[in-house]
Amino acid sequence: MKKIIISITISLVTLQSCAGIIPSVSIKSMKSNWATSQKLNNIFIFESIDISDKFATSLMLELRENLNLRGLQNTGFIYNEKELDASKNLEAKIANFNPDYLLEIKHTQTMVYTSNKGGSYSVYYFEIKCYDKKNDAVIWSSTSNLTSGINGSSALANKILKKLEKDGLITKKIKTKK
Repeated sequence: MKKIIISITISLVTLQSCAGIIPSVSIKSMKSNWATSQKLNNIFIFESIDISDKFATSLMLELRENLNLRGLQNTGFIYNEKELDASKNLEAKIANFNPDYLLEIKHTQTMVYTSNKGGSYSVYYFEIKCYDKKNDAVIWSSTSNLTSGINGSSALANKILKKLEKDGLITKKIKTKK
């Protein structure tokens, strides 16, 4: 009986993940004492994500749009840290915007799981950090994993935003989409 239940569960996860129907996201965070007394604004978001250009772009747009709905000034940059001038380009973009806070989202690992029925699914792992630029200190850090694919960018963005909100770093939405 246990084998049947486990097999059914694996098959459902595989079908959901392969079809991209139901992205699953988990996130855990830690925050500094600073984060309990202040809210973020003037945020520079930078992503180093090598899943796909579509995923990285969708994630950035979702984050930026939702921060805008909260009245938070922000901009973003997607970069490939393996490019020759990646850090120089990133530093120039940051200097040009002159943010108070940096939000870094880095894809750290992908694990592909295969079931004995022939299906497979991927789990993408992320490290997310928020820095106080003035003090050059990490004020919030989290790890997250996403079981899905390209369609999971919206789910990941929403999970990050909800965690930042729950941890007191951003406010709830104050504007509505037009």
